[in-house]
Order: sequence, then structure tokens, then C-alpha cells
Amino acid sequence: MSEDVDCLPSLISSHKLSLTEDGYDKVDALPADMKFTWLDALAILFSIGSFLFDIGTDIAVAVIHYSNKDYWYFGLTLTFILIPTLVMTGISLRWYVLDAREEGSPKVSTAQWTLRVIFLLLQLGPILRYIDSLIYGIKFLQNKDTLEQKKYYHYMVYEDTDATMLRLFECFMEAAPQLVLQIYILAVLKSPYGDDHFMLFTQIAACLASLVSLSWSLVSYQRSLRLSLPNKVSLTWQGIAVQFLWRFYVIAARVLALALFAAIYNWYISIVCGVHCIIMFAWIVSMKTSFCENRCEELGYNAVLAVMYIFCYFNPVDSPTRYRYAIYYTFMFCENTLLMTLWFTKAEPHLWYRIPAFVGHYMSFFIGLLFMVAYYLLYHPSESIKVCRNRETDQDETDRQKHARRGGYKRQIHNGLWTTQGRVLHPGLAVPCCSSTYSDNKLNKQRINNYLHQQPNDKDDSSTSKGTCV
Repeated sequence: MSEDVDCLPSLISSHKLSLTEDGYDKVDALPADMKFTWLDALAILFSIGSFLFDIGTDIAVAVIHYSNKDYWYFGLTLTFILIPTLVMTGISLRWYVLDAREEGSPKVSTAQWTLRVIFLLLQLGPILRYIDSLIYGIKFLQNKDTLEQKKYYHYMVYEDTDATMLRLFECFMEAAPQLVLQIYILAVLKSPYGDDHFMLFTQIAACLASLVSLSWSLVSYQRSLRLSLPNKVSLTWQGIAVQFLWRFYVIAARVLALALFAAIYNWYISIVCGVHCIIMFAWIVSMKTSFCENRCEELGYNAVLAVMYIFCYFNPVDSPTRYRYAIYYTFMFCENTLLMTLWFTKAEPHLWYRIPAFVGHYMSFFIGLLFMVAYYLLYHPSESIKVCRNRETDQDETDRQKHARRGGYKRQIHNGLWTTQGRVLHPGLAVPCCSSTYSDNKLNKQRINNYLHQQPNDKDDSSTSKGTCV
């Protein structure tokens, strides 16, 4: 496949620094074609709606389990709701506090802080960020002044990347395990609610909401990543739709295999997931990722990715992904086949969904792969697929990566946590509004002012930059 930029670290540190001849750094600026369309607004509204519907249906299912005196299922469902939202709220609050300390950040009134606290207490942190992003996008359209447009576009992208990253965290902590749990419950109870079709419909709706949220969070992540990086073509809406279907069907097949296996073999699923994570961890380590400066933190990051690989693949390094996708999906297919076969041989012969689930799993998996191929052949916004890589190109890429490591402008480890400009697990700015280890705040502030006041026809240094997804 062509050179891909959907690696997870990119959004966490979307600004790219490169050393100039005088030893100082420069920061890639915003994309030259700044725009905010009604489709962008629709994407934000869909993100808000899918988040609320996902959480709402999960709460409704928890209430149903409690009313049916299924306290064990109630406790598990509630745990998968509360813990992720509390973690997400803590991260969001920290980002707000650190934002307020940074020069150049928009002024926040007392009323806005009050609103933030209310939303955070209600565990609705991403919603407010989505709303802020939408407001800044509208202000970007309303202003004709170039300076004001740059400012509001910067704010819009910044809030969008914040919300997208929070949503991605929430989905892998809440939606993914919730989806497996609810399908497991449906499989174990067989006919869980008798003639009460409303309760059954609610649980199925919760499963679909989690699946849609998980798939959309991955697509939204990719969209925001390309939006925040200069010299990257944005995804088309046809590409977004095809990529969503690819993720939807592949994840559906994976979750179905895990849930049905757990319905028969119960806690053996933990062994399956554990072995899967160990294999994926070893594979990721072999890729020689460069997310952290310290080896221990780098291994910790690899472990986090290994857990995410239970459900889907992220490209952890900036390089062609054709062979990695082939390896990952071949491994997933073999693992899913083993799980489904073990379940099928042990399931009751007269179980009504025994054959439909078995056949549906394979149909879903291969339909997802077809959409993946269609995406990369028709809609991936990159160069054509290369049969082989030029050695000189590989050497140039290696030299740039070595130069980046010598420069020391990768992510920093602050108090044992992965940070970018002091913000825990936070995406960097898409415009030069950050300081680095090379320049003090005064020099950086001057660069910000110079960038914001440059004329529309001025040549953008980022247009010649060849930075990579570090």
C-alpha cells in the first residue's frame, strides 16, 4: 500500500519541528487550503450524536439489567461506562488547565469555565470540545480578514483534534469492551427477555451504537490527523464512507468471534486475548517505533498498542503498510477461524443463530476487507502504490529520522508520562503555537506573530518541508 499516515502517534503530536541552519527550529504551519464546509460541520454533529446515543443506550441497558435483577451484568455494564468516562474527564480537565496557562490561547470567561465544569461533571467532556470546534469553524467562515481566519481555523483544528483523541480513548476503553460484553450476554441468555421486545431492541441498539462509535472514532481520527497536518490531502467524503464500512465490518466480525467464544468457554477468552497481546507486542517492538525517548516508556507505549490490536490495526510507524495489513489480517483471520470453530463445535446443534452467526462472521470479515482494498485503490489521498521502494528514498528517510532523534524534538517524557509541550497524551498544535527545547517563549511568540501576519501570497516554509510522521 502507499505511504500511510494513520499511525497513532501522529495526532498526539501533530506539530512537526525541523532544525534550520542557525540551529533553531521551525514549525510546519496550517494547510494552504484552509476550509470549513457544511460536511465538516455534519461530521462534528454526527460525532456528538453518536457519542450521546452510545452512552444513552449503554445506560438504558444497565437499567434493564438492574430491573431484571441481573446484578452481575449490571455491575459490568456500569463499570465499562463509569471508568472510561472518569478517565476521559480527568484528561480533558488537565488539558483545559494547561491550555489556560499557554500564551496565545483564546480568553476563557468565568461563564465558559462554569459551563466546562458542568459538562465535565456530567461526563460530557468531548461534547463541549466538539461544540467549540463547530463555533470556531463558523467564525472562520464569517470572518473575511486573513489574520482572523487563520486564528479561528487554528482554534477549530485544535479543538477537533482534542475531541477526536478523547473519543478514541473513550471508544477503546468503553465501546469495545461494552460491545463484547453485550453480545456475550445475548449469546449466553439465548432468549434473554422472552416476549419483551423493547428490552431486546434496546440491547441490540446498544451493540450497534458501540460498533458505530468505535468505527467512526477510527475514521474521525484519520480525518482529524490529515486536517491538522500540513502537506497532507484531506480525506474525501467518499473515502470516509468507505473507510467507515471497512472498519465497521472487520470489527463486527472480530467482536462476534470474541463474544461467541466467551459464551461457551467463559474465562478462556482472557487467555486468548493475553496471547494475542503478547504476539502483537513482539511484532510492534520489531517495528522499532520511536514514540518515546526512554526505552521503558517506549515499551509501555507498545503494550498499549498491543491491547488496541485486539480489535483493529494502527500503523505505529510512518512507512508503507501493505505487508503489515496483510500480516495482521491473516493472523486475525486464523485466530477468528479458530475461535468460531471451537464455538461452533460446542454450541447446541439446534441453536437458532448457530449457522447464521458462523456464516455471518466470514461474510462480515471479507466484506470489510473488500472495502479496505477499495479505499486504498480508489480513495486513499496519497501517491500511487509502489511495487518496491527506492534505496535512495529509504536512505533519505532514515537520515531524516536520525536527524530528528539528534534534534531531540520528539515527544518528551514529563514526570514519567508521555507528553507534548507538557500536556499528557495531548495532540500538538497545528500551527506554531508551541515552544520547544531549543527556543524560549519570547522567540517562539515572535514566530507566531510573524506567521499570523504573513500575507496570503507569502511563500509558506511548510510547502517545502519533508517532515515525517514522527
